[in-house]
Amino acid sequence: MKNINKFLSLGIIGCAAISITGCRDDWKGMNVDEPTIAIATPVQLLSTAQQKASPFYYTQRFYGWPSYLRLSQMAGFTGSYTEGNVLANPGTSDCVVDALKYVSAMDYELGLMNPEEAAKYEAYKQAVNVIAIFCGLQDSDTKGDIPYTEAGRALHGGTLTPKYDVLQDLYTLWNSELKNAVNVFKNPPVAPLQVANADIFFGADWNKWAKFASSLRVKLATRLIHRDLALAKSIVSEAVADGVMSTADDDLLFFRGDEYYGDGGSNKTVSYWGGAASAKVTNFLLKNRDPRLRFLFSKNDWNAKIVNYYLQNGYKDIIPAFIMERAEIEPDGAKFKFVKWKDEFGGNLWARYIGLPDQYNATNERDDVNRSYFHYGNTPKDGGHQITVGTSTYSWLPYSLMNEYMIHPDFDYTAPRAPGDEASSSDHNSDFPRHDLWMSSAEVNFYLAEFAIYGTNGLGNANDYFKKAVEQSVRVWDKMADKNHVPYYHETYGYSDDDISIALQDGEVQALLERPDYKLTGNNADDLEKIFLNMEIHFLYIPVEHLVTARRSGIPKFGSNLIARVDYSANSIPVTILGRRPNFGDVSDADKMYDNIVEAYNRQGFTFPITDPRTTLTNSERLWQDVGAPQWGEGPNVGI
Repeated sequence: MKNINKFLSLGIIGCAAISITGCRDDWKGMNVDEPTIAIATPVQLLSTAQQKASPFYYTQRFYGWPSYLRLSQMAGFTGSYTEGNVLANPGTSDCVVDALKYVSAMDYELGLMNPEEAAKYEAYKQAVNVIAIFCGLQDSDTKGDIPYTEAGRALHGGTLTPKYDVLQDLYTLWNSELKNAVNVFKNPPVAPLQVANADIFFGADWNKWAKFASSLRVKLATRLIHRDLALAKSIVSEAVADGVMSTADDDLLFFRGDEYYGDGGSNKTVSYWGGAASAKVTNFLLKNRDPRLRFLFSKNDWNAKIVNYYLQNGYKDIIPAFIMERAEIEPDGAKFKFVKWKDEFGGNLWARYIGLPDQYNATNERDDVNRSYFHYGNTPKDGGHQITVGTSTYSWLPYSLMNEYMIHPDFDYTAPRAPGDEASSSDHNSDFPRHDLWMSSAEVNFYLAEFAIYGTNGLGNANDYFKKAVEQSVRVWDKMADKNHVPYYHETYGYSDDDISIALQDGEVQALLERPDYKLTGNNADDLEKIFLNMEIHFLYIPVEHLVTARRSGIPKFGSNLIARVDYSANSIPVTILGRRPNFGDVSDADKMYDNIVEAYNRQGFTFPITDPRTTLTNSERLWQDVGAPQWGEGPNVGI
């Protein structure tokens, strides 16, 4: 953990510029003499800003993420799609204020220097500012107007009641500031102290910072397509001319340096809110042999040895039907034995990835199929697959969960075992510090494919960008599974023969790109659907971006032959009561920001608070960037 200690040391120094009292609390017991942490250099401020800024923090994973997936319908839920799981309003993001504290601290520290000395650190200043823009863009995706220009500056003479900036004005500001940052990064002054490994993101490679800043301009442009498409296209043209993230070397994938996930400590997220694979998504990925299926979702528990145990011990008739259809079995005397997973289901590499159906209120359905999914732990007479051996009972998860280990690499894992083969200890019990993915060349190339269809000047062929994006998406999630030590990537635990490595294999990407579902044909509506679907798959673990993509595209759409949205209007849940913005609660009179908050909500036309969960207001009263976007399930309405 030497790297973790290095980051902590930088954090001690960096946070001193933000709040000495806070640092005393954060670092108490570390025996650091207070005078040594009273000053922060610009280099140290960048390091600490990178470590403290957390767009994908624990509480957002726990509360916001499931709401986004409910709205997009790109995940399944262990409690099925009940009214509570269908009716949803997006959760909010809170990233920018912490980032802005470091912008303020940087301005303060540079203000103590003479102008000539301060100018040497301009690239560091711009880097911290770009981090704040990244967070500001994400927070405004869920809130609209946010405090920005006056926020995070109270310690250095600013106000404790910063104004809410108008979102349109922020987009203009951010676009201008990112252009300026690119110019600085391309011609960086030489600072007196260049510590490459103090820049956790890019190792003080300012060319990569320039590409990141230009790519953020492209991301910003995607928010404008329904309000000012001409401006959006112009921004993309300029950004591409300046140079954007285009290869894996440009990806902002970095060693986070913490063992646990943000504020969550040892708490899991996915298993608590029941995040599982959706059958319509897994079926699409399985049909096309898309390797992202193996990285984004976990194997189910029904390995070859467990299936064989049921067959050999008289339990054949209670194996779930959807497990049996994938298994090739043969008679073995008076019994049966497992031979292999059928080739049509992908054999050992693919057959154990099974998603949950989208049937409404399926936990209350008593048919055999739904009970096999949602009541698998019951006894056979109650529709489950539980068996009793001696004094112990056993049941196994028949479907795939979203992969907790992609965001929580430190958790233990024990491979499922048949009765009598219980593990004496966890198979996977090492603490692996987490890696984060903020932005990738895959994301940028998906955007460029989209904007090529819109006819943006300076762009090439949409299909070329799309193919590159799909390949880069597969490879970056393979890399994330590798670096975060997802079970079955590095180790297969030596128990069941079908537990082979999930790592990307030679030739898989090339074969995927030959699939019709992964080729653009020139039909704009069909091509945009393929682009947006792949974006949403790519963003399954990048929560707010997943929401934004689904919201601005209307994908998945009803009636699709790729991944079709399910219509729950027959269950009295039309799409018009599915939220597109948060349900902002009442504002306390005691809140110092009361006047600013109320003014901002009223300016944006938001009703608050709303007590009726079936209201249409969170759907019709939209954030500025969402006005004009398609309704859930309608499909794209730009570039068609």
